[in-house]
Amino acid sequence: MGTGLPLGVQNQTNQIGQFKQLIIGAGSNVFKANTSGIFCGQTNYSAAPLRWDYSGNFYASSAIISGNITATGGSITGSFDITTTGGQIKAYNDITSTHGKVKAYNDFYSSNGGVDVLNDINSRNGSIHAQNDIYTDHGVGRFANGLTVPNGSLTVKNDITSSNGTINAYNDITSTHGGIACLNDIYSSNGTIHAAYDIFTDGGSMRCGYNFTAGYNISSTNGYFKCHGRNGNTTNYTVVTWISGSKFYTHDMYFQGGIFVGDSSQSTHNI
Repeated sequence: MGTGLPLGVQNQTNQIGQFKQLIIGAGSNVFKANTSGIFCGQTNYSAAPLRWDYSGNFYASSAIISGNITATGGSITGSFDITTTGGQIKAYNDITSTHGKVKAYNDFYSSNGGVDVLNDINSRNGSIHAQNDIYTDHGVGRFANGLTVPNGSLTVKNDITSSNGTINAYNDITSTHGGIACLNDIYSSNGTIHAAYDIFTDGGSMRCGYNFTAGYNISSTNGYFKCHGRNGNTTNYTVVTWISGSKFYTHDMYFQGGIFVGDSSQSTHNI
C-alpha cells in the first residue's frame, strides 16, 4: 500500500532525498540541482551565470555585496575601479589594474609586492606604501600626503603630483615622459630622481642622498628645474640645465627679495 507521498519524500523525518535532479522553472528562469552542482539562469550547468559546485567553488556573473569580503588567496583581474572611501587597500603581494583605477581616501598599502596600474593611482587623504615597485604606464600618481617606496622604485610615464605631502624613496623615482610636481618636499635618501620633463616644487625642497652637484641624482632630459626665490632674502641658485656625456652645464640664478634679477653665463663641468 502506498503512502500517497511523492517519490523521495520521507514523512517520518520530513526530508526530501534520493532525486537525480531537482528543477524549478524552465528556460533561462530555472533553478536546478543535479550531480554537477547547484545553478540557475541556464539549463546547462557550465553556461549558468550563477553556479556552485560540490567542491565549494562559487561562480557569479555579477554581485552586489554590502558586508565584508574575506579571502586568503587568489587574484582580482579585469577592467574596473577599486575604491575605498574610509578604509585601506592592503595586499601582501601585487595589486594590478590593467585598464582601471586604484583610488583610496586613506592608505594604499602593499607590504611585499608591487603596484602596477595602466591608468591612475589616486590617494585623496592618505599615503601610498610599497616595499617594492610602484608603476603606472600611461596614467598619473596623485596623492595628498606621503608616498613611500622603502626598497623599490617609482616609475611613471606621465605626472606625479603631491598637493600637500612628500615623495619619499630609498631608491629611484623615475618619470619617463611626465613631470614630478610637489608643493612640499621631494626626497630620495639613497637613490636618484629622473624626469624627461619638469621637476617642480612650489614651497618645498628636493633632497638626495648622493652628490647633487655631480649631476647624477636629479636629471631632466628635455625639461628644466623651477624654483622660487625666498621673499625678503637675497638667494642665489645654481641650476643644472642639462647633462651630456661626461659633462654637465649650470647657470647661476640671482634673486633679490624673492625676485629673479638675472643669471650668469653657462658654466661647463666634468662629471
